[in-house]
Amino acid sequence: MRDLLACVPVWFAGGHAELSISARINNRSRVNDNDKEKEMKQSTKDQIAGGLHKVKGNVKEKAGQVTNNPDLEAEGKAENLAGKIQKTVGRVEKVFEK
Repeated sequence: MRDLLACVPVWFAGGHAELSISARINNRSRVNDNDKEKEMKQSTKDQIAGGLHKVKGNVKEKAGQVTNNPDLEAEGKAENLAGKIQKTVGRVEKVFEK
């Protein structure tokens, strides 16, 4: 399987490049403890999670409207609001991180 995936095409805006998976695997095995990837900051995690909750809430709200289900619509509105709040909390945390 490794031989089959030696080179995988990677698409990006306006072009095409080859990505050697075996080279990436070899580079990962050489990573020192000091070179570990940085973790995402909590403020960024909150912003992303808030955005996901907003989208999920919007989908539930629309599904509730389409199916004429007021409980699902209310649940969607509540989740959308919770997402907005969580995203705002992430923005405030980012301001105080600096």
